[in-house]
Amino acid sequence: MGCPSTEIPERLRGGCPSSFTHLRYFLAKQLVSYLGSVDDRITAGYLFTNSAAEAKPNPNMSIVLRVSQNSPALSSLAKWFDAQLLAEYKRIVEPTAVPSRPLLDLYVVTEAEIAQRAGLAALIGSTHTQLLLLWERAS
Repeated sequence: MGCPSTEIPERLRGGCPSSFTHLRYFLAKQLVSYLGSVDDRITAGYLFTNSAAEAKPNPNMSIVLRVSQNSPALSSLAKWFDAQLLAEYKRIVEPTAVPSRPLLDLYVVTEAEIAQRAGLAALIGSTHTQLLLLWERAS
């Protein structure tokens, strides 16, 4: 971000859109990398970006995980990480924050869904979406 770490919370509290964009990217990249290291079924992780949403302060993250096989544990992990994100957001930025939706939207798509171009899986490899590859398992 090009500023001392002590300035980052102030910029977030001040509603600096680029600070939220950088924070979202950094957290999403770390989260996907961690999940990939603990679950061999995860083959890649993407950040869903929205240029209209990025023009204003927005702590929400939408992550798409590409998996060889879905697991109910990923849903549980997503809820836990969302609770942790909210707690830290309240601590650092806005103590009275009560979001109307989760800060972390984690979507899971299987290789089979991608092959069929079904649902959200159609976003993978699409030229009309804004999915940013954050992490990919080495072949």
